Amino acid sequence: MALLLNTALLAANAAEKRTMLHLTYTAETKVERDVFITPDALKIASNSGMTLVAKAPKWEACISNTKAKKMFRIPYARWKQLGVGIIESDLEAPKADQKVSSSPQVLGLSTVHYRSYATISDDYYRTRGKPKKGVVDFFGTTAFPLTDLQRQLFAFWIGVPMTKELPILWGWTFENGQKRYVLQLLAWKQEPYNEHAFDEPTNYTMAHDTREVYLATSTDALKDMFETELQEHK
Repeated sequence: MALLLNTALLAANAAEKRTMLHLTYTAETKVERDVFITPDALKIASNSGMTLVAKAPKWEACISNTKAKKMFRIPYARWKQLGVGIIESDLEAPKADQKVSSSPQVLGLSTVHYRSYATISDDYYRTRGKPKKGVVDFFGTTAFPLTDLQRQLFAFWIGVPMTKELPILWGWTFENGQKRYVLQLLAWKQEPYNEHAFDEPTNYTMAHDTREVYLATSTDALKDMFETELQEHK
């Protein structure tokens, strides 16, 4: 009896000590994202209402729109090959020869800094504005124990190239000194594990495809813009 009690206490203590990583990101579009990570799960929830959840053992990607109450499941084999239905980023992944020798700590994290030079458009989609020359800076970290699978899902969902470092800041500076960024880490912490944090939503309508989830609450103008981008990327 004493042995069973001790075993139960050890299991309870282990559960209490289990934590999950919580990252908070922002973007130039004012979208904020909360990213939750454990060794066997990933969740990305944005203030726009879009959420992605994936967990072991199947690693099926469940995307949902909290405002429209719609969801869609993408099997691992499909998203691994085709992504999660978001237009791929036009950013280029950093190259080894772009690595800066001195990299500062950011939010207490050791970083790797890459810098490149590019002509980009000062525009939301960076495809229609007047091209300007700029400096592209990428700061990333390997301090967090993400698997390749989790990093790939993160890249697909956020809309950035997959890198071996988790992005901390991805931005650029124009010749006139103006600064813009695609992604910036605001804060991170380890917090107590929540067993329901990675649950799929309940009482949602199953969508026919990913587009129905993404565009369920969009304006007609945004839908037209999205459709135009899709045509341009075919």
